[in-house]
Amino acid sequence: MITQLDVDVAKIINPSHAKAYLNRNNWHKIGVSYNETLEIYESEIDKNAIAYLPISKKYADYITRILQLAKTISDVEDRHLSFILKDLSLAGMDLIRIRAPYQSEDHSILFEEGVAFFQETLKLMTNIAYSKFHPGKEKSSVKNSARMKRWRKEIRLGQTEPGSFIINVLVPMSFSNQGSLIDVKPRSEPHNRLATRQLVSGLYASKEAITLISKGKDVAVFEEKMDKGINADLCESMVKLIETGHGLDISVSWALTIPLPEKQKTSQSTTTFTQSDAGIFKEAVKVLENKQKCSIQPDFSNKRIEGYVYELNRDKSATKGSVKISSVINKKPCAITASFSEKDYSQITRAHDKKLIISVEGNLHKEKQGWNLYNPRNLDVFGDLFE
Repeated sequence: MITQLDVDVAKIINPSHAKAYLNRNNWHKIGVSYNETLEIYESEIDKNAIAYLPISKKYADYITRILQLAKTISDVEDRHLSFILKDLSLAGMDLIRIRAPYQSEDHSILFEEGVAFFQETLKLMTNIAYSKFHPGKEKSSVKNSARMKRWRKEIRLGQTEPGSFIINVLVPMSFSNQGSLIDVKPRSEPHNRLATRQLVSGLYASKEAITLISKGKDVAVFEEKMDKGINADLCESMVKLIETGHGLDISVSWALTIPLPEKQKTSQSTTTFTQSDAGIFKEAVKVLENKQKCSIQPDFSNKRIEGYVYELNRDKSATKGSVKISSVINKKPCAITASFSEKDYSQITRAHDKKLIISVEGNLHKEKQGWNLYNPRNLDVFGDLFE
């Protein structure tokens, strides 16, 4: 029996997505209808099963045809019609299922834990996008980039599933002509797929690192796998998701409209983490945070700034000292923090006491607390303005 929900799902199914499903699931095209409005497919499992795929959503009987197509697939695969329709509707997306294994007898979890699970999922996905689209950049400096804005507009939350506490994250794969099969050509990987691959790579690498640690390796193995998608933000999100869900399962069902990633042999990837893994991720966060601070890409390399020193800060026993400089960046007044060696700090102190302008070169980077000048060098102190 076809329900109203089935009809509603059929309305959103695109011909190209249905075609991708057929091609990936043992159906092959044998021709087109006489009026060229339908593509005809034969099942490799049941040679008597013939499926008809409408080539465009513009036809008046499109929904009826899609429901008939789904019913034919349902009969061959011996699965419920609603499951077939759901799979057809998601064929153009990477589906990331983030599951909390622990639940009470009525399949619920505490309200606060549920809210936290959603919040940490958002952080996880956002940080993955940052690390792939803007590697090495401070998040505050790129959060409004065109690519991040597009990512936030496209990523979706799917319907939850009965019997488990699962967050379904939908990552659409872009197609310019989704309403028709005409002129649909193979494409290179969309940017959204790159983010999904970054997530899976980081999860697999994390699992490998945890296995090595269980065999006696040091937590530094996480650092060795940073090129595979591991970073401090990923590990921090994993800690909170595992603690909230009392364990964690993350699976990815890859979109059918584009080829599977290289080395990916099946259409689904799954990783499972236990409660004890949270402690390992905590240690990894400490190691990776120190590593990432040393490898931050500056917003301005070899940038020369000018300004007044308005604050000095150095312990009596320290050789280096921290200062704050009043300057202008991008035509806006700002405060810049920098640390100077003992030799330069004496000149900085003189400039501060006599209200002299300084000029210094370094790698300028914007962080949450403001601008920082790393590796300051080639310091100049200009003459006293009041002499």
